[in-house]
Amino acid sequence: MTRERNAIEDYDFDLRLMQFASEGFAALDDRQDKDWQRYINRAKEITEWTDELMESGWETIVMLDRIDESWDGTDSSVVIVMALMHACVELTANSKAVRPLVFLRENVFERVREMDREFARLETFVVPLEWTREMLSEMIERRLNVPLIAKYPLHGPTWDAYFEQSLSGESSQDLVFDFCQSRPRDVLIYCKYAIESAQRKLRERIQIEDLHEARKVFSDNRLKELGDEYADNYPQLRLVLARFYGLGRQFTIQGIEDFIRKLLVDREVKSHCEKWVFKYTQPDLFIKLLYDIGFAGI
Repeated sequence: MTRERNAIEDYDFDLRLMQFASEGFAALDDRQDKDWQRYINRAKEITEWTDELMESGWETIVMLDRIDESWDGTDSSVVIVMALMHACVELTANSKAVRPLVFLRENVFERVREMDREFARLETFVVPLEWTREMLSEMIERRLNVPLIAKYPLHGPTWDAYFEQSLSGESSQDLVFDFCQSRPRDVLIYCKYAIESAQRKLRERIQIEDLHEARKVFSDNRLKELGDEYADNYPQLRLVLARFYGLGRQFTIQGIEDFIRKLLVDREVKSHCEKWVFKYTQPDLFIKLLYDIGFAGI
């Protein structure tokens, strides 16, 4: 395993991948069948070596996550993710010591399913993650407690130590969790902006004013992230979401119908979003879209 260890120590992931690819394709290009067989057997030899460790009870799960951070939605990207998933299936079948798990956003997952003719071979699960308010509160409290030697108790005391309650009775927890609609990532980001606001003003505790100030920063950044995150499925989504600017925070079904009518005569939206926007002209479909991407609550 010395050669493999040196490759990991000397190169980062991208350079290592390029090195492996150049070695393999060089043997193919030169029609060196012996070198090519030796190259493709390399993974098998590593697998057999790791399986020997099973006798001493050694086993590991490899978790592959954050793939969508550099996702550009092109067909070549889908092919690479598809290849990764099938490689994991092969590794699971051939190795007793290693079990790989790939985590994908559902929209990326759907692109693979559309293109892959052998999708049935993949062992897949679509799992919604449900968080209660108590679980979210505990998650924030545990993170706040991390740097402390003497930690505050959970389920209230930690939150109260960091967040100041309004004299008018306005609850800081209500401001955070109701605004974020109990989405874990949104809760974390919103609290982060509130903490930064309090730090800039040299405050010892996060005040209600900091929570209100954090809303605009959160909304601006989240709007941009939504557009980037779903650019593959809904090109120029930000144009549609931006049309809500200056309107109310709550809409009736009739209000959504009027909004859709205005979208359909908007030249900019028709020009840049024609690939998908006309599929959501029914109010129920449009509302479901806004809910699924995390823009609206019901």
